[in-house]
Amino acid sequence: MSPVSTNHIKRKGEGPMKRRISKVSDIISKKPVHTIKSDETIGSLSRKLQKERVGAMVVSDDGTSIAGIISERDIAYALSLHRSNLHEMTVGALMTRKVITCSLNDRVYDVVRQMGECHIRHVPVVDSGKVVGMVGMRDVLEQRLEELEGNLHLMKKLVVAS
Repeated sequence: MSPVSTNHIKRKGEGPMKRRISKVSDIISKKPVHTIKSDETIGSLSRKLQKERVGAMVVSDDGTSIAGIISERDIAYALSLHRSNLHEMTVGALMTRKVITCSLNDRVYDVVRQMGECHIRHVPVVDSGKVVGMVGMRDVLEQRLEELEGNLHLMKKLVVAS
């Protein structure tokens, strides 16, 4: 197995955001990080993704370090190549080894920008060399929706007060 390469999110310019800048620590879910070992099968992975209702898992043989990441998309793409043997293949054979990661202090804006550029929907969060969470596009959208609803509530209060 080749060593994993992790690329932390890089900060780029201030961008058009004028509101409070959210950090990953503001939106990271308190749910546990779902991991799977590299020697487990794709069949086992599929069952775990369904049971946990998640779209991706961090591949980790010790539960804290990152060996890779694997998602529903990886399974779907591999199906056309491996057909009936797919469920017997190991997670390590299909996982993405070059993992984009972020830290708790990274700006959500930068993480979302990187997700778009890399065509990914899940980014593991690393703190002191250990995986501590996963930011998904759903987390970002839920946070943004809450922010917009708060702004709407504030505007309604201002209109009523005037």
